[in-house]
Amino acid sequence: MWAVLRPRLLCMRQRRAPVENVVPSNSTWFGSAAIFRSLLVFNALFATQTGMDLVYLWGGAALPDGMSHAEYAHRGAYLLIVTALLAGAFVLLAMRRRGPVRDDRVIKALVYLFIAQNVLLCLCAMLRLELYVEVYSLTALRLAAGIWMGLVAVGLVLILARIWLRKSNGFLIATNLLSLTLVL
Repeated sequence: MWAVLRPRLLCMRQRRAPVENVVPSNSTWFGSAAIFRSLLVFNALFATQTGMDLVYLWGGAALPDGMSHAEYAHRGAYLLIVTALLAGAFVLLAMRRRGPVRDDRVIKALVYLFIAQNVLLCLCAMLRLELYVEVYSLTALRLAAGIWMGLVAVGLVLILARIWLRKSNGFLIATNLLSLTLVL
């Protein structure tokens, strides 16, 4: 219903006076120093996870003792849920209009790296799912999981497009709703 009502809400929003920035630029939680440190930590954590995925998925290493393909695939899917939500929320807060770091080149590069690592993590989760399907066969739920992972990857790429094209969060929401509608 919200997607159907959205155009009317946009018209109502355009008539109102613009809302001031709700998070101060010198905020302890969302200031440029905090965002920079967070991006360094996130990128380091994701690089570690990506490195492990490269060893197990593309390097041909055997799974750790006692871990089945099912458990390995489920861990990848759960991790993807958390990282996708974290990436989306963090990037929207960090790269908001009139934010303290919107035009900072170093932070923007770290954000691009962060999202690229999220896309790679999504591709790794898809490969985990493929390995899982090879061992246990394809079911409707596994097919739905693959489609969902594809939507997550598209959403992450749309976040990059939003930053690169300097679009609003409304653009991001509308394009994500469009991709979801096309899949449905």
